[in-house]
Amino acid sequence: MWYYSQNGQQVGPVSQEELQAFLRAGSLPLDSNVWRDGMVGWVSANQVPELMAGVSGGYLPQPAPYLPMGGPPATNSMAQTSMILGILGIFVAFIFTAVPAIICGHIARKQIRESGGAQIGDGLALTGLITGYLVTLLTLIFIVGALIFFFYLSNEISSSGGVGVGSSPPAPSSPSTPVPVPTPVPVPTP
Repeated sequence: MWYYSQNGQQVGPVSQEELQAFLRAGSLPLDSNVWRDGMVGWVSANQVPELMAGVSGGYLPQPAPYLPMGGPPATNSMAQTSMILGILGIFVAFIFTAVPAIICGHIARKQIRESGGAQIGDGLALTGLITGYLVTLLTLIFIVGALIFFFYLSNEISSSGGVGVGSSPPAPSSPSTPVPVPTPVPVPTP
């Protein structure tokens, strides 16, 4: 007589033929835990040859977990590029490398997700993304601030009547009433 685990509960006893029928029909997954008297502990059904012989003609091995060929996972080169461009954006090239850092970072994160563990470097890509977005934001703030400053400066110059760049000073206006010219006083000679 067999017992099996279903939805976290022990079910049974059932005969071997009944258990094999459940497994063949798919109403009980092949990796369900089973036990019978004489076994040391609960085991996955597909690991019991005598059960599987009546289900699919024999023992069903479990697929091996994915291990990339050639050793440890490789670091994604786009992630490295993203980080380098982001750091260059902070210290040297500003927005000229920040935007490519953002693009490379997004591409790298997608490639790493889709590699199934064959690639690493998500932290590098994230560093490139953060620095790229930060440099882009700061550059835009600087540009907007500079435009506001120059707009304010030009308004101040024009409202104060000051001389702007490239213009000449205003011509003196002629008075509407004549100004009397003093007549010279003769000086007595001794």
